[in-house]
Amino acid sequence: MKSYAVKTSRGFTLIEVIITIVVLAFLAAMMASYFGTSFYRSSSSIFNLKKSQELYQIMEKISAKYTEYPRWRKSTAYASGMVILATAASANQGRFRSGGGTSGTAEPVWNNISAGATTTDGSITWTYVGPSPELAYRKWSPSTPYLAGTVIVPQISHWNGFKYSSSGTSGTSGATEPTWPTTVGGTVADGAILIWTNTGAVETDLQSTIGTEGQDMDNSFGRYRVIDNHCIRFNASVEAACDTTCLEYGQYLKVTIGFRSDDSGRTAETLTTLFVRR
Repeated sequence: MKSYAVKTSRGFTLIEVIITIVVLAFLAAMMASYFGTSFYRSSSSIFNLKKSQELYQIMEKISAKYTEYPRWRKSTAYASGMVILATAASANQGRFRSGGGTSGTAEPVWNNISAGATTTDGSITWTYVGPSPELAYRKWSPSTPYLAGTVIVPQISHWNGFKYSSSGTSGTSGATEPTWPTTVGGTVADGAILIWTNTGAVETDLQSTIGTEGQDMDNSFGRYRVIDNHCIRFNASVEAACDTTCLEYGQYLKVTIGFRSDDSGRTAETLTTLFVRR
């Protein structure tokens, strides 16, 4: 007697399909309410993170500039071998290496006539090791031919913190150093042909290099907008203005940067750092 196996096949019923669709729709609604707009804004978050990183990188470069060389300070202990700059107000600009000790109560008249020259300051003997970075520019000299576009700085005796570019045609300087304009864009005649134009502050001064408040900058630090760039001090934990005559320790340079006004992807984010006056 033969037996036959009966093959049966069974699919989803209409009710099962409907129930599955309802459950999936319910789960989808729960996920949408839980994650909110994170799905379609995830790329925006990554973009904003990259923009934030740009600001941090710029501020890191500014901080590196600040720590490059400290400025001289009165009654301060300096380790042997430490290299500093004269103060911005000093007529004698240069880099000086400490022999170890404590500085005096008043800045000395720096002896930077030649490499190896020494200056006594309190219990320290400073040794001149070379010009400060701003003097890496060629210094003006009398009766000297200059090509158009040459950038120079005044001699030490006429130092004012600005650099100058020869505009127009090439020429030879006069026998006497001119009176340099201290307004950016100002010009002065020198000799029979030369015209020098003030092109801005030398780069060693941190505040000048950062730029003017409210201006878009594109320099060695990067592309950014200057929100704050001024000196402050704290009086009873309250921020107060501090002008350029306030030179004592405890004055801060407040720097706030943001994105340039012409940055198509800019955000409202800003970054602030306080630098102690050195």
